[in-house]
Parts: sequence; C-alpha cells; structure tokens
Amino acid sequence: LYEISHLGVLFLLFTVGLHIRLKNILRYDILGIGLAHLSISTAIFTPITLFFGYGLEAAIIISITLGFSSTVLTAKNLERRNELGALYGRAAIGILIIQDLVAIAIIAYTGGGPPSFWGLLVFALPLLRPLLIKLLGIIRDDEVWMLFGLALALGGASFFEFFNLSGELGALAAGMLLASDERADQIGKKMWGIKEAFLVGFFLDVGLTGRGNLVAQQRL
Repeated sequence: LYEISHLGVLFLLFTVGLHIRLKNILRYDILGIGLAHLSISTAIFTPITLFFGYGLEAAIIISITLGFSSTVLTAKNLERRNELGALYGRAAIGILIIQDLVAIAIIAYTGGGPPSFWGLLVFALPLLRPLLIKLLGIIRDDEVWMLFGLALALGGASFFEFFNLSGELGALAAGMLLASDERADQIGKKMWGIKEAFLVGFFLDVGLTGRGNLVAQQRL
C-alpha cells in the first residue's frame, strides 16, 4: 500500500507540474509570502515549543516544520475544483515548492543527509526540454502519451532521489519541463485514470496509518 501511495503522489505532482511554469514561482510575491509565512509560524510556535522543554535549536526546527503544508492535499483540492491554472492556484503551489526547498535545507542540517554536490545537475534539466518537445511531436498514439507521462514522472523522481533530493519534487519538476507546451494538458488527461487509481492508495494509507506518504514524508 505504501508503494502504491508513493506512485500516486508522484503522478499527481507530475500532473500539477504540467500547469506550473518556473517564472510563476520565481516571483517576489511568491517568495515573499512563502518565507514570511514560515517566519511568522516560527515566531508563534517557538515560544510554545520552548515551554514544553525543548532547546532553542530544536524549538526553531519544530516550529518551522509546523508551518509546512501538504502539497498532495492542496493540489488535489485545487484539481478537483479545476483551479490549478488559476492565479491563486499557481501561487499556492509555488509557495509549497518554497516550503519543499526549506525542508531540504532543514533535513541536511539535522543529519538527514545533504544533497549530493552533483545534485546541481538538476539545474541543467531545462536543457532537456527541446528533446522532450521533439519526442512529443513524434508521438501519435494515446497509449504512448500516457506511457510517456508515467515514464517522465518516475524518471524525474528517480533522478532527484539519486542525488539525495525529494523524489516528489523531482516528479513536479519533470512536469514543469512541459508546462508551456500545448500538449501538456493532453498528457495530464491521459494519465488521469491511473493517477486517480494510485491516489486511492494514498488516502487509504492516511486512513489506516495516520501517516500518509506525503503528509509525513513529502518534505524528505
């Protein structure tokens, strides 16, 4: 069930990435709101955490993590209402990506393993976009559209995990490579059935264990 849940999360975030452009994230308002939210959350929860006997360093880390939100639940709700493409939908996902990046830094600091130096290669991913677009132009069959999307989602996740980065973030980034192409929506539609089937595993995992793949581990 855990593996099914994990795949469902990867496919969902890949399809979310199909609607998100990098320029919509690297904006002063998105960065400002995302960092301001975490700063306010930290300021509120740190005194409370200190009251329960934690040290200052631990209290700050706990307080930051209490400001994190679930990308899966947010993305699913936006998708259900067909609002992923709306301005506030893109802004919400952008803020959650900022939280992901902060979480990676926290995990590295607390001994969870820093990202590999070669992880800087992820910034070269946009160079693959022309090749992917060319492959899209070759594909004609609906089944191959779906397989292409599934392979790209899993490939992006595996690529990030290889460099000790979040696989979920990798699936999201893989989708963003195709975000500005007119055929991105077609890929998302072809993957819809499989994505929904695997996401059943995610919500079952949440219900059975109270953990959920992304709620507890997405920030890894």
